[in-house]
Amino acid sequence: MTKTNRYILFLILPILYFLSSYILKSAQGPYYLNFYDPGYVYLISSLNIAQGSGVGHFDHPGTTVQLIGAVIIKIFFALSGKDSDISIDVLSRPEDYLYILNTSFILINSVVLVILGLLAYKLSKNIYLSLLLQLSPFTSMEIFYGSIIVSSDNFLIAVSLLFICALLLYWFNDNSEDNSDPPSLKLIIVFAVICGLGLATKLTFIPLVFIPFFLITGYKNRMYFWIFTVVSFLIFIFPILFDLSHFALWIENLVMKSGKYGKGDSNVVDTNLLMPNLKMIFSKDPVFTISYITLILTFVFSIAIYNKEKINGAKYFTKVNKIMLSLLFAITLQIMLVAKHYAQHYLIPSLMLSIFILIFCIYKFLPSLEKVNKKINSGNCFAAVFVLITLWSGIRIHESFNAAVFFRKE
Repeated sequence: MTKTNRYILFLILPILYFLSSYILKSAQGPYYLNFYDPGYVYLISSLNIAQGSGVGHFDHPGTTVQLIGAVIIKIFFALSGKDSDISIDVLSRPEDYLYILNTSFILINSVVLVILGLLAYKLSKNIYLSLLLQLSPFTSMEIFYGSIIVSSDNFLIAVSLLFICALLLYWFNDNSEDNSDPPSLKLIIVFAVICGLGLATKLTFIPLVFIPFFLITGYKNRMYFWIFTVVSFLIFIFPILFDLSHFALWIENLVMKSGKYGKGDSNVVDTNLLMPNLKMIFSKDPVFTISYITLILTFVFSIAIYNKEKINGAKYFTKVNKIMLSLLFAITLQIMLVAKHYAQHYLIPSLMLSIFILIFCIYKFLPSLEKVNKKINSGNCFAAVFVLITLWSGIRIHESFNAAVFFRKE
């Protein structure tokens, strides 16, 4: 395959993602019908920053979205402003500004999706793996929910894709014989900046921060990771640095109270809601559920294999097993946090990892599968998963479109 054809191939799914998000948003109608929260909140906060004022909303904290939004608002106002005052122009036609903000974030996600495909192919030399990874945003309608609104969830899609890029760099850049070398300082900084960006976008990214933490070995390297993560987080939330006391109180209430948004009783977890919430988590997103169960089975499989090979001096904490354990811990933590304060879209960072997990588990199981049947290879496995998820995603997008049209008419 020529380089030009490869570029074209890796453009297909990002273009389909952009068009699907755009069509679903159009079907939903204007933001004032149902997605005024948090769309209008982010619009006003971005306008405040564009005018050099403070930020009124920092619960997510979402400052990355507001900063990008402020830049987009100023550009759009400079190109098509109908009033000399930017605040009057935004408030007189807010839907126009929300439309351009949403389209811009979908475009950002699509561009990062292209980068993911190209990087995956460069590192793995596997076209099937690379294309399958580009299906990451198609695994859940909650991800598309994030795509059609102006909120932190939208930009969190791009951040999660960047995080997958960093995981690929760690996984496939293998310079050690036992696959156990820690990431280089450069990759540690990359992980830290992405984690800082994710945390500043939405706190639901917290579980993913533990993945590079577990992959990094050595006190010094972990110290570097935390320092760079904190520094990057503070840089990305600089518009609210003087409101950190209010933000800290918001976090304290989220942790100590059982209700949503820092409200409810001070009993940390409402145990009556825990099991129903877990049931909702696993029933609403089958691809995520399958990937999580497969990850657990892979963990059990790895223990069985190690018990057979340890007599020959085999090490358990290899690079591959560390990736598996860190993924299992992070996804489980995300599930427990969302079960405490349930909303399915809070799972978006973990939902975005579903494809990566399936690919990883296939690689882990592949040597044993090849012994059973020589016709089984990674290409066939990836192609089968690609077809199944594409068909499932197409059906769900069609259903969501019809539901959105019906809701808009109502």
